[in-house]
Order: sequence, then C-alpha cells, then structure tokens
Amino acid sequence: MEISPIFFLLSPLTFLLLFYPSSSLVNINDAQTIQEMCKQTENSSLCVSSLESDTRSNTANPHELARISMQLALVNGSSVSSYISQLEKQATQPDMKTCLAYCTQQYEDHVLFALNEALGKFDSHENNFAIRLVSGCVSSIVACEDCFKETTPVLESPLSQRNEVQSHLCGISCDLMLQLIE
Repeated sequence: MEISPIFFLLSPLTFLLLFYPSSSLVNINDAQTIQEMCKQTENSSLCVSSLESDTRSNTANPHELARISMQLALVNGSSVSSYISQLEKQATQPDMKTCLAYCTQQYEDHVLFALNEALGKFDSHENNFAIRLVSGCVSSIVACEDCFKETTPVLESPLSQRNEVQSHLCGISCDLMLQLIE
C-alpha cells in the first residue's frame, strides 16, 4: 500500500488539530473578551496590555480575567515593595528614609495584604468585599505618595510612576470585578 504525498501535508495539521490544545491557538473570541471588558475600565490600554501579557488570559472567561488582573496587581505590588526596600537601604536623607519606610509599611501592611485577601474573597464569590479591599489599596498608595509632598522642603517621590501604575492596576481590577456584578 502506497502512502499518498498529501498524507504528509495533512498529517502535521491533523496532529496539531487533534493533539495540540486549542488554548494554545489564537482565539479571536478571547481577544475580543479582553477588549470588551477593558473598554469599560479606567485605563483600557493598560488593562489590555497587562492581561495580554499573561498567557492565561488567552483562554480566560470574564471571571478569570478579573482574577488574573488582581494577581497581576499583586505581582506588581510585590515588585514595587521590593524596589522601595532597596531605595530605603540606600537612602541617606532622613526625610527620604522616613517616607520610604512609611511606603514600605503601606505596601506590606495594606496593599499586598489587601490584594491577597481580595483574591480569597473573590474566590469565595464575595465580589463586593473584594472590590472594597482592592479599592482601599489606592488610598494606601496615595498616602505613600503624599508623604513626600508633606516634607519640608518637598521631596520628589522616586515612586511616582510605580505608584501610578499600581494604582491603575488596582482600579482596573475593581472595574473588571464590577462588570461581573452588573
């Protein structure tokens, strides 16, 4: 029995379609879900880029996208917290050291704690409580930033950009969770 040359062309395609998980293939509907949900957030471009940076989003439903968004905020918050700790060790000016120590406390005791708690509440379908926890993170981030403005002379915050991104990531998480309630 002779094997047709077309078999060798169709074989890899058949193999891919049968054995390669469909989640690995580009799914236009999933990209549309991200676009649609992110359109309704405070920062749609950051929402899209952050969710698309996580491969789990490729096959995620709206509930999973909200969870991924919170996880991304948590990972980013951990990174900011580590950065603050590094700056605190290097700081020589007393007011700068004080503000950085305060920001470390805000991130560790409030932002990271609240995001971890929010993930648990979200998983327990307590979305309203999760939203309150995540929105409270923004207050802690603002408090961190305000510390630098309250010094005499006013210090330029070395965290402004990072705090702004963290604040937006938390806001996006809240916006995505709100969509699940509506």
